[in-house]
Amino acid sequence: IGLSEQTMQDYATDALVVEIYFDRPIQFNTLARTGEPTQLLIPIDGRHADGRYVFRGDKGEWWFGAIRMADPSALYDALQQMGYTADVFDGELTS
Repeated sequence: IGLSEQTMQDYATDALVVEIYFDRPIQFNTLARTGEPTQLLIPIDGRHADGRYVFRGDKGEWWFGAIRMADPSALYDALQQMGYTADVFDGELTS
């Protein structure tokens, strides 16, 4: 799974995503190789939103492939408290 130009255009105009940027590379507590990303993109509403995906990247580029959040409920709760709405907040988490 990746982020095509069309997906990025949709995210810029018609979707809700969370983008997080870090000063230095982060590490994930996983056995899988996740690289050393300095940026994360999490789709909340729109394409890929129901998959609990987290896209990683570095220096303004997004990498192919995504990892999945085990439990995004804390993020969803925080976004709801800030006034955001999305279908994924009301639905059951997909596995």
